[in-house]
Amino acid sequence: MTALENRQEAILAQLADLKIQLATLRSQLKQTPVPEVKQGTDTSSKTCNILQNGVIHDVVINASPEYPPYSLAALRRLWGDGLKLGVHCHVHSSITNLPKSLDCFLSLVSSNFEQGRSPLLNVTLVWKNVGADTELVVSPMKHVTVKGEVNILRYLSRLGPPRYNYELGTDPATSARVDGILDICYTLARSRTVKEQQSLIRSLNSQLGKSQFLAGGDRISVADIAAWSVLKQRSLQGLSANMNKWLQNCSQVLRLDM
Repeated sequence: MTALENRQEAILAQLADLKIQLATLRSQLKQTPVPEVKQGTDTSSKTCNILQNGVIHDVVINASPEYPPYSLAALRRLWGDGLKLGVHCHVHSSITNLPKSLDCFLSLVSSNFEQGRSPLLNVTLVWKNVGADTELVVSPMKHVTVKGEVNILRYLSRLGPPRYNYELGTDPATSARVDGILDICYTLARSRTVKEQQSLIRSLNSQLGKSQFLAGGDRISVADIAAWSVLKQRSLQGLSANMNKWLQNCSQVLRLDM
């Protein structure tokens, strides 16, 4: 009943948005305006937050077994009961066998929800030869994709619990800092030489400084998840003591040891 009520509220909110858009169009065309729709709450916030409107979202992510999106396991643990994230895996015909090294990851992300507790965000993870360019399919009909695990994290963070959406923060400097760290992680995922990798890791280390996490302070963010995932993909060795301590902090908060 709760799920039905949430969906009904979502539909009503969407209808209210449509009426407002029609009123705007009529005004622009100098036609007789329709009566103003009065809302007790902000409809824009309701339609952009799946936690409030109860609408189930389904997305498809194509990933190579060589570059598993560890961030999905991290988000699933971080969001917890705040937003149920369901992950279902499929293997594309271009993949013959999945490596045994993925067993732990698969066990962590595989959906296991009690009856009546269906997730609001469903991810179909398709193992496919896409290289480092993990893809999120936005529009299958128009073949529109979001490329790169970092950019997918940006997309998913807007759907998840608001407290983990860095773009909703009150400090623009912190949001810009997170964006910069995500860009470093994006480049690191595609780096080809040891020299380039070391330079980018030093950049991450300088961002960390004496803080517990990359965005500053004692709170984990999407920046830490992006960096944690790419470092695991690369299996990079010889990290500084500061970075190793940060990795331990991430593992403790996320309760992940892969």
